[in-house]
Amino acid sequence: MQEQALDHINTYAPAQMKEIAKDAHAPEYKTISLYLARIEHFCVGVNQKIYDPKTVYELAHGYFDGGLKRRVDPIISQKNQSGEDFYANIHKVFVWMENETQKHESKRS
Repeated sequence: MQEQALDHINTYAPAQMKEIAKDAHAPEYKTISLYLARIEHFCVGVNQKIYDPKTVYELAHGYFDGGLKRRVDPIISQKNQSGEDFYANIHKVFVWMENETQKHESKRS
């Protein structure tokens, strides 16, 4: 996952992704769409508990639900304009991570 998608997406700043999202016919848009498909497949595994959620959280919290989310949200929003959530599994992982973070923060208080 790291080499197949995340390393590539990390080369784009969030502002660049906003610009790329404006043109669904651009080659970069199509390339990023492929990376998003790989991330979606990974998130299916997280949601189905094929991957240990606790380990995923420990490894990816802060990045996945932070920097990555800021980068991919413009593309996902563009793709989901029809009203269908083509990245439902990514969204489920984002929500789950946010809830886990709240649980961790409330335990510290």
